[in-house]
Amino acid sequence: MLASFTTRPVGPWIVVGVGVLVMLTLGVTALAATLVWRNGFVRGWLAAREAPPLCPKCGYDLSGLSQCRCPECGAEYRLEELWRANPPASRPGA
Repeated sequence: MLASFTTRPVGPWIVVGVGVLVMLTLGVTALAATLVWRNGFVRGWLAAREAPPLCPKCGYDLSGLSQCRCPECGAEYRLEELWRANPPASRPGA
C-alpha cells in the first residue's frame, strides 16, 4: 500500500513573496537593458550626429556647404551616399 502524503495549503505570504521576487527580477532586467541601450546606441547616435560629413572620394569636410559638390575634388554626392560612405564607426570622433 502506498503511503499517503498530506499537502498543506500555500499561505498568502508565500504567494506575495514569489510575486515580489518576480517583479524584482523583471525590474533589474529592465534596468540592465536600459543601461546597455543607453551606453551603446545613444552614444553611437550622438557621435554620428556630431561627426562632420566627409567626401566619399577625398575625405574633405563637407559641413556647411550649400551645394552637393565637394569643393576639393569636384565630386557630386547625395546625402544618402554620404551616410553610406561614412558610417559612424569610421568617422573621426566616433
